[in-house]
Amino acid sequence: MKQIATIDDKEALVALYNICFPGEEWYCRSFFERVWKPEKTLVYRDGEKVVSMLHMFDVTLTDGCKDYSTYYIFGAGTHPDYRGKSIMRELIEWSEKINSDKDFAILIAASESLKSFYGKLGFSEGFSYGKKVVSAANHFESYKTFDFSKLTFNETVRVIEKMNDIYLQNTVPEVVYRRSAEFLFEELCMREATVYICGQNYVVAEFSDEGVAFAECMGEKSFDLAEQVIFDKGFAEALACFSGEDISLGMYKKIAGNESLKGYLNLLFN
Repeated sequence: MKQIATIDDKEALVALYNICFPGEEWYCRSFFERVWKPEKTLVYRDGEKVVSMLHMFDVTLTDGCKDYSTYYIFGAGTHPDYRGKSIMRELIEWSEKINSDKDFAILIAASESLKSFYGKLGFSEGFSYGKKVVSAANHFESYKTFDFSKLTFNETVRVIEKMNDIYLQNTVPEVVYRRSAEFLFEELCMREATVYICGQNYVVAEFSDEGVAFAECMGEKSFDLAEQVIFDKGFAEALACFSGEDISLGMYKKIAGNESLKGYLNLLFN
């Protein structure tokens, strides 16, 4: 039976998240403590047991000229014992009905196999994103001597300025979150961590011998969450910014209208 989650589902969802996405316990804890909203979470129950989940975030997509009303599907997972029963298909189709006033549904497929799965549900490859790494050791000694003007975001300072406007217009009541883009980059330089900034969404990357693990920090307190992740993990690698190329796992599904999404798009998390 599919339902909208309640606050009482929190511990069950935490447990399910850790089963579906092992190795992310530290991020899971932060997500459910500081970002999670039960009214934006769809669940599927077998009796009293939560066996599948899907989280939704209202998002504005922009191509620099036009804004699109969308919702972002995140943390969609089903317990291994219940996979292959079309449960996730039900949740995704229900999410489309709930968000029938939106232009698009969007998601980031974590693998080629998931890209194929979502493709069968009507999702198409629509936008890409990439990275440009700036070595902390080679480019600055400390955040005080770092020349911000030389750091490009999507290869143009204009986008940096657009980010600045976004943050200054943030409606979050706490003044601490109304920081300029330059201030945020200085904060990241000081920590010398690898953080990707896209709109109001932060993606923290942790490097290891096994590869690169990403944690998305989204929502109105995304900066605070990203800061906590950096502090908790204690790693130091490099600064990074999006260049709008290299990775193409962004997928979309048209909900209303006749337009399509192509090319690089900036995700502005509301």
